[in-house]
Amino acid sequence: MAAVALLVSVPADVAAQDLSGMWTITIQSPEGDQPLPVTIVQDGEDLKATGEIPELGPVEIVGTIRASRIRMEWDFFIEGMELNIVFTGALAEDGTLSGSADFGGFGEGAWTATRVEN
Repeated sequence: MAAVALLVSVPADVAAQDLSGMWTITIQSPEGDQPLPVTIVQDGEDLKATGEIPELGPVEIVGTIRASRIRMEWDFFIEGMELNIVFTGALAEDGTLSGSADFGGFGEGAWTATRVEN
């Protein structure tokens, strides 16, 4: 099971965008860039992203967006150890997301997210 967290401050008109749809989150970790394709569903302030990683199985990321603040966290188990990744960043006016990721005591990295065009 997973959950992912983003806390950002952006202009109100940008935060009013609906984030629902397909996205690719690219996490830049010590092991290199790790793409994570997800589908985000936004219901009011609630966000839920789902996807799958072959090595980990199903991914579920949950969070909220309130006015100009987004919060998401991703908790999962790998090799018998629980890992929590916290993403912080900003929603840009062009609709992309970017910021930094804290790998729960295992380092930090940058990340970006772009909407996948249908």
